[in-house]
Parts: sequence; structure tokens; C-alpha cells
Amino acid sequence: KTFRDPSSGIRLLILNVPITDAIEDMVDELGMWLVDNTIIGASTATHVIAGDNSTSLRARTPKFMIAISRTSNILHMDWLTNSYAEKRVLDCQKYRLINDTVAEKTYNFSMLNSLEEGEKRRNKGGLLNGWNI
Repeated sequence: KTFRDPSSGIRLLILNVPITDAIEDMVDELGMWLVDNTIIGASTATHVIAGDNSTSLRARTPKFMIAISRTSNILHMDWLTNSYAEKRVLDCQKYRLINDTVAEKTYNFSMLNSLEEGEKRRNKGGLLNGWNI
């Protein structure tokens, strides 16, 4: 494995997909850092793979909720596999996990709206910016 500084570049959290040796190799080849699948790891992620063709966002786990508050790059596994096939990190936009109708109906929310609102709040300094607590 290649040593990289985890404080720079893409810090990838993978949820709802088993992390295989092949996935670890793809992450390494693309120069990304695979963060621990923990609360701390979720809080440092810049990109999150939250599903593949067989899974969806069926569980709103603490790790997922933390990750969604940190980044709008909530992605389908195809982003990683297609990036690896192209030998470069692809743009995230077309791989955003925004059409999971099962999860959206179950939890009564819009992923697209949630990601856009999160981006606005992060750009303004975060959820509690301007509040004295």
C-alpha cells in the first residue's frame, strides 16, 4: 500500500457495502484514503459510498447522519468502480445517491434537498454558526 497523508485528498467512508481486498486496492490505486468505519471516521470523510446495486439507504445510522452533515458527496459504488476503470477520480455529480425512493419514502425526506441544505449550511459556517451556546 502507498503511504498518503490522510489530512489531504479524498477520505472515503464506505457504508452498506462489504469492503473487500479489491475495493481496498481500488481506493489505494486512486490515491484515496479509506477512513475507519467508525463515528470518528465518518466525521472526517470527504466522500461516502452509501450503497451499490443491492443496497440502499435503508438505515439512518449515526455514521451516515454524521457523514451527510460533513459532505454532499454521498455516492453510489459505481463512482469508485468507474473511477478505477478510468484510472482517475471521476466527478461526483452523476454518482450522487439521490434517487433512493425506498429510503426517501420510508424516512419521509428528499436526499437531494438534504444534500443541498447541508452544503448551504456548511458554506455559512455550519448548523450552529452565529449561535452562542
